[in-house]
This record gives sequence, structure tokens and C-alpha cells, in this order.
Amino acid sequence: MAGRTRLQQLQVKSLIAIRAGVAAALAWAAARWFTDMPSPIFAPAAAVAVITSSLGQRLANTIELLAGVTLGIFVSDLLIEVTGVGVWQTGVVVAAAILVALALSIWLIGSVWR
Repeated sequence: MAGRTRLQQLQVKSLIAIRAGVAAALAWAAARWFTDMPSPIFAPAAAVAVITSSLGQRLANTIELLAGVTLGIFVSDLLIEVTGVGVWQTGVVVAAAILVALALSIWLIGSVWR
């Protein structure tokens, strides 16, 4: 019985690993295509974060999270163009991205991060 449980756990974790790998590759390709960045490392990391944090969630929650991450990337790219990069700019970019996601969550979905 314990062997069967371990095998099932291995299958589930393997599927998660495969999904995360595919999501990371697709995110890298999309970020490269949309932004022309030579090495868009944040996109795969964000994709893996979405995959792992959405485990056990409904599809709608996963899509909401993915949309928020994508919007956050675009907001941060726009703000970096205006402010440049640095310590205080990082704080401004992160705060602005979260505030935009919060506003959209309230406006479009009527919830504040269920």
C-alpha cells in the first residue's frame, strides 16, 4: 500500500514538473517574442510560480493569477522605461503592479484575492 501511494505521489509530482517545464518554455518564448529581450528570465520564473501556486485551485483562479502576473510584467516594463532601474524603482514598480492588479480584481471580478 505504501509503495502504491509513493508511486501516485511520484506521478502527480512528475506531471507538475512537466507542466512547469512547458509553462516556463512557453513563457520564455512569449516574452522573447513580445519584448525582444535577449534573456527574459523573469517570465519562466513567473510561469512556474503560477503553476505551483495554483495547485488545487479552480481554473478561473489560475487564469486570474496568470493574467495578474502578465499584467504585472507589462506594468513593470513600462515603469522601468520611465524610472530606470534601482532600489527605489524596484519598490515603486512592485507596488504599482500590485495596486493595478488589485484594482482590476475589484473592478472585473468583484473580489479581493479570494
